[in-house]
Amino acid sequence: MIKSVAILTRPDNKSPKVLAQSFKSMCSQISVKADIFYEGAALLGRLFSLFDNRLFKKNFHFIFRQKLVNYISDQWLIIKLRKYDLIVISECIPNAYWRGYYDVEKLKKKIRKPIAIYEVYYLGNSITHTNLLNQGCHYGIDRYDWNFSISEIAEIRKKPSIYLKWTSIGLHIANCGLKPLVKNEIIAVIDFAQKGFEQYRDEQIEVLASFPQIKLIYLDGEYTNDEIRKIYGKASLFFVQFPEAFGVSIAECLSTGSQVIVKDINWAMSWRLQNDKSEEYLPGCFYVYENSYNLNKFLQEFLNNFDSHKSSLNVYDTFIKHYSHFYNGDLQSLKASFDDIEKQNVFN
Repeated sequence: MIKSVAILTRPDNKSPKVLAQSFKSMCSQISVKADIFYEGAALLGRLFSLFDNRLFKKNFHFIFRQKLVNYISDQWLIIKLRKYDLIVISECIPNAYWRGYYDVEKLKKKIRKPIAIYEVYYLGNSITHTNLLNQGCHYGIDRYDWNFSISEIAEIRKKPSIYLKWTSIGLHIANCGLKPLVKNEIIAVIDFAQKGFEQYRDEQIEVLASFPQIKLIYLDGEYTNDEIRKIYGKASLFFVQFPEAFGVSIAECLSTGSQVIVKDINWAMSWRLQNDKSEEYLPGCFYVYENSYNLNKFLQEFLNNFDSHKSSLNVYDTFIKHYSHFYNGDLQSLKASFDDIEKQNVFN
């Protein structure tokens, strides 16, 4: 029985850190001990031999210095990891599958424990990344003993299966304390600019210029998770800037009652629902606009119907109705997957 989990990730304020904290929180809900090691990603990078022909090779002297400076701490961390029943790496795709980026195989040999990955989607549901990894002779789905994902939807839909060694467990964003707040003023948050998508950002800003009642916040630079969540808490509208595989920012904004605006339904890839006719759609906590005219009309209606108390609650309620597993996680699936991993007897 899996009673303890070590989660390896990066310390920077990116989605892997949020997922690591979510996984730990879900484990605690099912009485499984979980610890996060923010130095874990760096350890995986330093496990390579100095003489390996690495794809992401740096200066020999830099690598040697890093291995030397961190040698004792790395050895202690490896000793600690041997005490856990399962290791979970929280990292982005394709980083987690590149050859020469993380030496997952060496860590597995050193600790002899099953190693899983937790990402926003299952690699097998992304045709683009699967093809790119195959073309570069990188690792594939079989690299990890188990695959955890937030969603079962990426470019394609596929149901999790024990035969794929994959479980969709959602996201426990509730652990961040995010909730719908009273919005005494209407604030629109414009997400970070993305290279190649400038025209869409310019279009959004141009339309918003016609509504002086709406205060704008442009995301730029670096924020801590707490800082950016405070901004999301103030927002009534969140403008996405490019296609998101999942978009942790989308989940965080919806949690605070901020409606999400996207140019295309596929900009919220993992959030797509299907009706009885298998037609894809996004529910009312999203708004999909085709052009400037549509966006202008929506904003006018939004202003006319805005209520400082009810508007954010309506968004939140719609979010929870359709995506409770993106807020509270899917604890039943997580617990079942631990049983399945135990049955695999990887090192028993």
